[in-house]
Amino acid sequence: MRATLSALLTAAVIGVSVPGVAVADDTGEALVSKTSPHDVETTLDRIAAAVVANGGKVFVRLDHAEAAEEYGERLRPTQVLIFGNPKAGTGLMDAKPMLAIDLPLKVMAYAEGDGSVVVYRNPDTWALDHGLTPLAEGAAATLD
Repeated sequence: MRATLSALLTAAVIGVSVPGVAVADDTGEALVSKTSPHDVETTLDRIAAAVVANGGKVFVRLDHAEAAEEYGERLRPTQVLIFGNPKAGTGLMDAKPMLAIDLPLKVMAYAEGDGSVVVYRNPDTWALDHGLTPLAEGAAATLD
């Protein structure tokens, strides 16, 4: 199952480095946090382009700040990108239906200073939650 999970993540964009995105140390817990020198829009545009360029699919892009504005509220730029690779994920979800709670993958970005912070769920955490083998070290490093 390790190779399958690793392939899913790689196919979904994890095997891609995102040019121009500087990384900071992660939190080491269930969520990983990275910094980007780019604004939220540009950061998620780059991630979305990498997903598509590597055979993945962007399903939804949620703009929380825009939704807040519709209700007269203010929120710093905050967006969530939901993406994956149906070819890779379908077999996994068929074998383990509860994976659908964590698939497709999600990454969020919010404005911080002159750039943004990108946050995603640690893949080893959700893999273990579903009884899957943690990612191979190389695959996790590629996600970073």
